[in-house]
Amino acid sequence: MEMLNWIKGLFIKFLRIFGMFAKEVFDEATKIVIAQLKDFANEVVKELSVENITNEDKRKEAYLKIQSYALNKGIAVKDSLVNLVIEMAVNRLKNLKEQ
Repeated sequence: MEMLNWIKGLFIKFLRIFGMFAKEVFDEATKIVIAQLKDFANEVVKELSVENITNEDKRKEAYLKIQSYALNKGIAVKDSLVNLVIEMAVNRLKNLKEQ
C-alpha cells in the first residue's frame, strides 16, 4: 500500500510538472500564431471597415479571409484563435480612429 501511495504521489507530481510545461508551450504557440496572423488581420479588418455591409457580415468575411490565409501559409489555427485575432484587429482600428 505504501508503495502504491508513493507511485501515486510521483505520478501526480509528474502530471503537475507536465501540465505547467504544456501550458507554457501552448501559451508560446498561441503567441506565435497571433504574431503570424495579426498584420494580415489588421489589413483585412481595415479594408472591411469601409464596406457597406453589416458588422456580422464583416466578421464572417474577415474570418474566411484569415482562415484561408492561415491555411495557405500552413498555420494550424482554431476558430477561437481566428476570432481572437479579429477582435484584436477591430479594437486596434477603433483605438486608431479615436486618436
